[in-house]
Amino acid sequence: MKWFIMGLAVVVVLVGVAEVQGVPITYSIRGSVSEFEGGSLAGEFPGMAVDDAFWGTFSYETDPNVYQIRDWGSSGKQYTGWPGSAFSFTVDASSQGATYSFHDDPVHSLGIIVQDSSQDFFHSVDFDVSGQSFPLERIYVTLWDTSGIAFSSPDVPCRLDLSKFDLPTAGVQFGDSVHGDDFSLVFSIESMNLVPEPSTLLIWSLLAVLGLFRRRRRCFASEGR
Repeated sequence: MKWFIMGLAVVVVLVGVAEVQGVPITYSIRGSVSEFEGGSLAGEFPGMAVDDAFWGTFSYETDPNVYQIRDWGSSGKQYTGWPGSAFSFTVDASSQGATYSFHDDPVHSLGIIVQDSSQDFFHSVDFDVSGQSFPLERIYVTLWDTSGIAFSSPDVPCRLDLSKFDLPTAGVQFGDSVHGDDFSLVFSIESMNLVPEPSTLLIWSLLAVLGLFRRRRRCFASEGR
């Protein structure tokens, strides 16, 4: 019993350390290509088509202290200034012999806009890295809730529940320096799951070991060993 209590104390310390470090959280997303705006999908990405599968990840920091914050009052808040590689998307057009990958430039900062427009009956959160190296201008994940009940405040969300959003999309926007036109590749998000942090995996592994140890102690005690 003494060792079990000591193990739980270690777990509490590890949880505290993880929270102090403020490790970014990461979500994995899956879905499909939904549309291509402003150009020809076949012309820009040969072999890619609407309904092709896509998957990827995006990360963000939940600690508001790492951002510059613009408070819009009852309309929400804008957070900018967390640098780091936050996005990685892949489109599977392998049926036509092609696979396309997109990722943000870690030199640029992540921006988050949380709109809490209760008077307009919608909530949304937008994760965005803009100002990328040409031709990629912007890479983003946007989650809309047209019922206006997804959030209780305009703070950076600590957890995201896909079931609360009826218009979840992701995308990449490109610029054309010759013609001055933009075109966008838009994905519909069909699933989104939190990726466990290394510290979280360590904590769960330790709990599993402690549970197994305690179970074996009980078995030995029942057998009179």
